[in-house]
Amino acid sequence: NNDDLFLDDQSEPIKVVAPNPDPFAYQKAPFADCEHCPLVNQPCVPSYMPDGAILLAVGEAPGREEVATQQPFTGASGQLLDRVLAHAGLPLDRLAKTNAVLCRPESNATPPHAAVWACSKRLAHDLSTGPHTVLALGSVARDAVNEVLDGPMVVERGQWFTVGHFDILPAVHPAYVLRQPDAI
Repeated sequence: NNDDLFLDDQSEPIKVVAPNPDPFAYQKAPFADCEHCPLVNQPCVPSYMPDGAILLAVGEAPGREEVATQQPFTGASGQLLDRVLAHAGLPLDRLAKTNAVLCRPESNATPPHAAVWACSKRLAHDLSTGPHTVLALGSVARDAVNEVLDGPMVVERGQWFTVGHFDILPAVHPAYVLRQPDAI
């Protein structure tokens, strides 16, 4: 249904880039320990870090659509995230996007902790060079961001916390909202 691609009746459709013919081309992520990652043979999706970004959305791992477009958050979850953030007044061209792990786990499974650990230096680099306001989407992203920044042990979803010069909001992942709309 194409109606899902519009933010509202007057908005342009969400732009999706052409698929990258080789999703393995980005296999060696800068700053990541790919050699020790259990997802090393899976397709990867690079972070999207535009100049002037004011918010960094961190998800769990790329999905099928993200591998096809080679951009994070381009599937149904990303479209929902874009609609919510646009409704809140965030200019979407000021949104940076990444995942706790850059490679897609088989069957869209939760990434193993060893993969999150292998990508932790890369996530730390993204955090250090990106916006210092972070939206951690889902428990994997929340825990990865919290661990990289050496944050507090207990972090509640929906409550802002600060670590150093980072303001972080853990939130439910849009995929969860799509699967369980009545749970929110």
